[in-house]
Amino acid sequence: MSWIWLLALAAQAAPLDVNQSSAAALAAIPGIGPDQAAAIVEWRVQRGPFERLSDVAQVPGVGVASVATLHGRAVAKRVPDAAPIPEPAPLDLNTATSAELATLAGVGPREATSIVAERMANGRFTACADVTRVAGIGPATAALIAPRCVTP
Repeated sequence: MSWIWLLALAAQAAPLDVNQSSAAALAAIPGIGPDQAAAIVEWRVQRGPFERLSDVAQVPGVGVASVATLHGRAVAKRVPDAAPIPEPAPLDLNTATSAELATLAGVGPREATSIVAERMANGRFTACADVTRVAGIGPATAALIAPRCVTP
């Protein structure tokens, strides 16, 4: 008798949002198992929110028949776009502090201190690629910092 009550309660519940529901909540929908629910969440995390409920059929292991079981039980609400993240400001290798330099990709506190020490000992950097004259910083790190690096 209690399972009938649970089915009636589930029928009255608001549809789940496939763009925000957990795998456990999705797995509770009849016809969607734990593996499919996990795949839906993983797809959403990797590729962003679903535009339409029918888009869930693109998830490997979730076919059109499974999506059909979602109708009336789930929706794909459009998640509002987040405010764009501003690009970090460029840094001048010749004036930046070690704390500022440590915010560059591939540069930690030790490398930042070494950049400042190199600049003080041997003068200005004439190009961003000159950062490779710092011990422990090679072409790969120079390439990582290039998008934010300036040497006016």
